[in-house]
Amino acid sequence: MKISSNIDSIQFQKTNDISQLIPMEYPSMSPEFKRKYSELMISLTTGIPDTDCLICHDFRKEQEKTIECESTCHKVYHWKCATKWFKHQQTCPHCRSRILDDEEYPAL
Repeated sequence: MKISSNIDSIQFQKTNDISQLIPMEYPSMSPEFKRKYSELMISLTTGIPDTDCLICHDFRKEQEKTIECESTCHKVYHWKCATKWFKHQQTCPHCRSRILDDEEYPAL
């Protein structure tokens, strides 16, 4: 009961005058945060290296045979995954650009 009586005795004042607000400091960023943020911004503008095959979603290892979309997206896929994909589609799984020449690889 003591707490509730104290709360009841507190008076709140509403103000719309911004000059009466208590000034607060802006939060500062640590040098480590600034460095990591800068690295992130650079990687977003230069492109984050893609390491997974967008067809099977598995990590691509260096020794695995791969194929790259030479159109607009330059995504890289496992050779085996791309071969299966191209049996049904003649477009890049990511950007949908035409990959295979109709005359060289007619639709099955």
